[in-house]
Amino acid sequence: MKPKAGYDYLATAAHFAAESSTGTNVNVCTTDDFTKSVDALVYYIDPDNEEMKIAYPTLLFDRNITDGRAMMCSVLTLSIGNNQGMGDVEYGKIYDIYFPPAYLRLFDGPNCNVVDMWRILNRGMSNGGLIVGTIIKPKLGLQPKPFGEACYAFWQGGDFIKNDEPQGNQVFCQMNECIPEVVKAMRAAIKETGSSKLFSANITADDPNEMIAR
Repeated sequence: MKPKAGYDYLATAAHFAAESSTGTNVNVCTTDDFTKSVDALVYYIDPDNEEMKIAYPTLLFDRNITDGRAMMCSVLTLSIGNNQGMGDVEYGKIYDIYFPPAYLRLFDGPNCNVVDMWRILNRGMSNGGLIVGTIIKPKLGLQPKPFGEACYAFWQGGDFIKNDEPQGNQVFCQMNECIPEVVKAMRAAIKETGSSKLFSANITADDPNEMIAR
């Protein structure tokens, strides 16, 4: 963390920790002993290297109503959220983070793992081998037919293709034209190689209805 010019490092670090936990920008009468017990605390500073260490009680982090699981968005909101806009902070960065094992177990982990990939690729549930994946390049500029041809070429030996993040529904490569080319390439590759293939399309959009349409 780097304070803005004229601000003391320790005071800014303490303000940073307070802003990301129980602190407020004005004195309030509602703070009690429990509130104080879940303060985030600065326990190390190195002003010369712009380094500080903060301990956050895990009770501060949000939990799901549905299953009690932890959520990373809450961790990020507190640790590197509002404090980025503080008047005495030039910038803050996370270089390292430690979670107690008991708290780590509250995260549900990835929805799928390599065993699921093996199953989808018809390789059984154990020892399914290496899964070779790629992103078609260039990330932008290919029209539907060349994109499908690139997929076909990769699937001669590869398994899994995903859209690059910028690839979506550009006017020169609209999904209703591109995806049929991908399907054609996939079917041809499966027929020729005898192996299952996967494609992950980018359906990211700013509206749920658009995501459903994609």
